[in-house]
Amino acid sequence: MSLLLAALVWVLVPPSAAACDCGYAGAPCKAFEKTPTVFVGRVAKISTIDLKTTSGDHYEDRLVSFEVERSYRGLTTKTAEVVSGWNSDCGYRFQEGVRYLVYAYPHSSTAKLTTSICTRTRPLSEASEDLEYLEKKDDPSQGAGIEGMIEEVDSKGQSVGSLEGIRVLVEGHSDRQTAVTQKDGRFRMWGLSPGRYRVTPLLPKSFWPVSQSVTLKRNSCTELGFLATARVRGGRPGLRKGGRWHQVFEGRLVTVEVDRTLYERRKDEDCFIAVRITNPTTRLVGVDLRKFWNVIYPNSWGSSNTPAPELVDERAMDSPTE
Repeated sequence: MSLLLAALVWVLVPPSAAACDCGYAGAPCKAFEKTPTVFVGRVAKISTIDLKTTSGDHYEDRLVSFEVERSYRGLTTKTAEVVSGWNSDCGYRFQEGVRYLVYAYPHSSTAKLTTSICTRTRPLSEASEDLEYLEKKDDPSQGAGIEGMIEEVDSKGQSVGSLEGIRVLVEGHSDRQTAVTQKDGRFRMWGLSPGRYRVTPLLPKSFWPVSQSVTLKRNSCTELGFLATARVRGGRPGLRKGGRWHQVFEGRLVTVEVDRTLYERRKDEDCFIAVRITNPTTRLVGVDLRKFWNVIYPNSWGSSNTPAPELVDERAMDSPTE
C-alpha cells in the first residue's frame, strides 16, 4: 500500500536511462521528520551542472539557485543550490522567479542539495497544508497528530480507489474523537495528548472491519493506511478469523496468507508484515534459509547484500537491479 510503504526513490542516472514512478510522499509531519533540509525560497537562476556516474559516464542535470526566504531545517545561509534531474528521472521542473517550499537531501556526488517530484517540494502557493504544520510544529498546543488514508480494494486485493466521507474513530485513555475522510480518502486529527490510541474507520457493513493501534509521543505524529475490502456472499476466499488474513498464494503443499495489519517497530521507521504458512497436506515441508536476507524491499531497486537488517540507500544507486 503506497500510504504506509512508500519511500523516496531518487536514482542519479542519465535522463534517458530511467523512468520515474513515485508513491505518496507522506503527510507534511512525516515528510518533515524524514527530510534533512526544508526551506522556502525564490528561484533566482536555473543552469546545468556536469555530473559523472560511478562507472565514469558523464551526464547533465539542472542546477537551481535559490534566494532563501526562510529555513525550517538544515540551512543557515541566504542562498542555496539544488540539483534536480529531468522529467524522466523524477526531476522537479522549477521556474525562475517562482517561490517554492523545498524538501531537499544531500546530493550523493556534490556538496549541494537535491530534490525530486517524489518529495513534497511544491510552489509556495500550493503548500498551505505544509505551511500550517511547519508554523505550528513547535507550539505545545498543537499536540500530537494522526493522519491517514482509507483505500478501497476488491476481493483480489486490487485498488478500487479512495473512500470519501468515512468517519474515523480515535479512542484513547482520555480522548475520543472522530475525523472524516476527504475526497482523496485522507483524514487528519491533531491536538491529541501523548498515549496509546485505537483508530477505527467506521466502514459500512458491506466491508470487513479494520482497526489499528498507535502510540503517540508529545508533539509527534503518525500516518496510517487502511484497506477497505468488500465482503463477498458466502465468505471471502483467503480470509480467516473475521477477515484478518488475506490469501496471496495457494499451492499443492502450502497456502500463504498475510495479515491485513502492518506492524511498526518502535524507535525507527521499519514496518513488518505478518505471514502465515499453512500445510494442508500430511507431507513434510521445508524452508530454505540459506539466503534468507536476499529480500526485495518495497519501492527499492535492489536487495540486501548482508544477512542482517540494513538501510538500502536508494538515492545512491546508479541503476535499477532486476
